[in-house]
Amino acid sequence: MNHHAKTLGSPRAGYFQFCRIGKAFWAITAVMLLVLFGGCQNENGQQHLGSIAGIAKLSDPDPGTGNAGILVYLAGTAYQARTDQQGRYRIDGIPPGTYDLIAQKDGYQGQVIEGLTLSSGNAAQPLQPAEAMLPRQAVAANNNTSSTLGSIQGRVYLEGMPDENGGVRVEVDGTAFVTVSSNDGQYRIMNVEPGTYHLSFYRDGFLPYKEVEAVDVTSGSVAQVKDVALQLMQPGDPVSAGAVAEQVAAKAVAPSAANEPAPGPNDKRSIVGVVEVTDSAGRLVSDYSNVTVAINGTAQVAEINDQGQFRFDNLTSGVYTLIGTMPEGPIVQIPVDLENQRSASVSVKLIQGSQNATAGGGTVRGKIILVDLDDKPVGDSSGVRVAVNGTQAMATTDAEGNYSMADVPPGTYTISATKDGYKPGQASGVEVTDAAPVEAAEIRMMIDVARPRVISTNPANRARDVEVAFNLPILIKFSDKMDPASIQKAISLTPNTPYNIQIGKGAGAGADDDTAVILLSNESAASPIQFGANYRVTVAGTAANMAGVSMGQPYTFTFSTAKPGIIGTVPQNNAQGVYVDQTQNPVLISFNTRLDPKTINSRNIRVKPDPGVSVATTYNDNDQNGWTTVRVATRWQADTAYTITITRRVKAYNGQVLGNTPYTLKFRTQSMDIMSVPILTTR
Repeated sequence: MNHHAKTLGSPRAGYFQFCRIGKAFWAITAVMLLVLFGGCQNENGQQHLGSIAGIAKLSDPDPGTGNAGILVYLAGTAYQARTDQQGRYRIDGIPPGTYDLIAQKDGYQGQVIEGLTLSSGNAAQPLQPAEAMLPRQAVAANNNTSSTLGSIQGRVYLEGMPDENGGVRVEVDGTAFVTVSSNDGQYRIMNVEPGTYHLSFYRDGFLPYKEVEAVDVTSGSVAQVKDVALQLMQPGDPVSAGAVAEQVAAKAVAPSAANEPAPGPNDKRSIVGVVEVTDSAGRLVSDYSNVTVAINGTAQVAEINDQGQFRFDNLTSGVYTLIGTMPEGPIVQIPVDLENQRSASVSVKLIQGSQNATAGGGTVRGKIILVDLDDKPVGDSSGVRVAVNGTQAMATTDAEGNYSMADVPPGTYTISATKDGYKPGQASGVEVTDAAPVEAAEIRMMIDVARPRVISTNPANRARDVEVAFNLPILIKFSDKMDPASIQKAISLTPNTPYNIQIGKGAGAGADDDTAVILLSNESAASPIQFGANYRVTVAGTAANMAGVSMGQPYTFTFSTAKPGIIGTVPQNNAQGVYVDQTQNPVLISFNTRLDPKTINSRNIRVKPDPGVSVATTYNDNDQNGWTTVRVATRWQADTAYTITITRRVKAYNGQVLGNTPYTLKFRTQSMDIMSVPILTTR
């Protein structure tokens, strides 16, 4: 049979919008449709259950995971599976009927394959739908709705659940329009043709409701529906998808409940529900002593009262699977999504003495450990979604990270684990048989937070002959704004030279929130910056950003300083129109070391052209660091190009040859007459 995939977002906008936002709600309405299909049985009272096996792919598969992780499910049921890397999936244990199959993944445009019909003849061979291809989801353009269409909006409330009014399915009878209520009970159906309609409301665990009062939709307007309240279901109430309970008067709910904000990630959740047991003839059974309702993958088992009601409290955010069982009865699995709501209501329906037609296969157990960036357990590993790729087996971990999935068909699988805020995890090569439960390898999932890192330094790593001036700033730029206290502790320098660390906007020249400056200084002659030395700078892995996330690994870079030499002149090299004279404005040559006075003379510091008179070379040493500045004076001529050469015979006080000699300074004097006065020679 050839089935065609339809992209979500076709003209049946209301239906497909629901498919996108209502997948969690559909998952927990499975029990209602199981009752609906309860009559499809063979002569022994057992259902002919079928399978669907197919392929769903992404338009741009991930290089690492391929097509894995696409959610494939049957609309209106709990039957679902996740694809493996090749895009394969299989859903088993499906009652006969006609279904719409939906394939979805975040960031991609969902696909719908409509009208898949399973009959008793499909029990032996899986039904194979057309391949679904999910294109990358594009940013929607602004789209003005035609003024010939209208819309419907209103609010629905759930009895006994003031904090949660989401997940209610709202249908426009006789049309394909359907949506689901938000957390505060609001719903809106767009692009409705003008006309008169009736609405129906459904949510698992509550009595269905049909709005008798007609809703009139006119062109370009919004039809406002009166508030509706759904009553909590009790054992014996009609629950099939087509049943409509007696009309329930609309109830006013306090505004505070309607405005209740969505739950935070650390808020506790609850599941409330009711058990309904029938015998093989369809009669209600009021004995719940042999019924067990538990949360799959955890040690939590509910206490069921005489009315069949139960409750789970203090749950964390996540998707859970309820398991309902009784002796010689079926195993009922109900997914419950508590990621975006504080509480959910479900009904568990069991048939006394009915054999579990979907049983078979093996059990997969394992453990997920959530860890921080230092690979240390975070303490609570609950809420991780675990799936056996290519099957419909899914589970959610408890606080210790344990999970268990039953009835997995024999084979070799990859286990996938996902949780918001953590990097996905996998365990491959898990061999499942009908024998003893298999223990999958432990999966450690690291928090998905980028560590800060060093992105550049100045001097660059392995730079040579870095000039030493009065100060030597070393700049380290990070990928994030850093915590100053952690930077102060994390930076070290060898050889052991005194330094000051500046970080933060305004802390010093070059410093910023993401840039640290290590300032070496020659202010003290007792601990100067070393010449011709190899320096090593280390930023320890404890350096952290403002959120407290550390680098994790240390970063080290090196550079070497140049030998001592000339660090500046007045005038600057190649200056034009310079005014100099013999007294107030001499030529100045600065060195970053103390010079040997015997080498400071006109033979070692030469002036060309020859001024025709003597050249005076005087000097003085800085009182703090001892560095020498030489003054060169003579009778300078106007509009003349001069060259002053400092030869290699000018040496440091310890006889060391300067690193940048011979050094040449060139400049041209201005055209006006240069003042001439007798030259004074000192020292």
